[in-house]
Amino acid sequence: MLLVGIDPPKFYLLTGQTEKAHKAIERIYHTCGDQMKINNISAFLLKTSGETKVEVSFKEAFFDDEKYVRPSRISVLVMAFQVLTCYYSLIAYSCTIFTDEFPVGFPMTPRIGAQIVASANLVGSVCSLYFIHRYGRRQIFLFGMGIIAFFLFCMSIVSAFELPWALLLLMSSVTFVF
Repeated sequence: MLLVGIDPPKFYLLTGQTEKAHKAIERIYHTCGDQMKINNISAFLLKTSGETKVEVSFKEAFFDDEKYVRPSRISVLVMAFQVLTCYYSLIAYSCTIFTDEFPVGFPMTPRIGAQIVASANLVGSVCSLYFIHRYGRRQIFLFGMGIIAFFLFCMSIVSAFELPWALLLLMSSVTFVF
């Protein structure tokens, strides 16, 4: 949905925004204005909205079924971006990073640093619940990824100058925005 710049049509259908849903379907599935095709896709989306399990093969998801190809590829791109931002490494290794950055006898231990980073992540998650209704998923995601890229760049500079407090602030900022 990020690449086409709209929210998912299922979201619009479930919230009663039929016109927006039809525009989203037109953009995503390239129906060329075929109202019958748009209606069929809308009916399918509404029908599957209550299902708990839909089985789709890999081949259908990535190559054959036009309902799944684009969303599947976008999901892979989003996952790749998450991996490339090293977010999970920040969470998993923050204690080790702080052990290397904070000198022995420094008033803050690596464990406290890791707890601060985890707390920032929790507060950011709670804040996102508020902002998602106000701005929408796409805007939050795109803005957040840009901010994360900026913070990661700043982290590399701060690490080079060995500024542990700035590193802690930036790591907490990345986990908050993520």
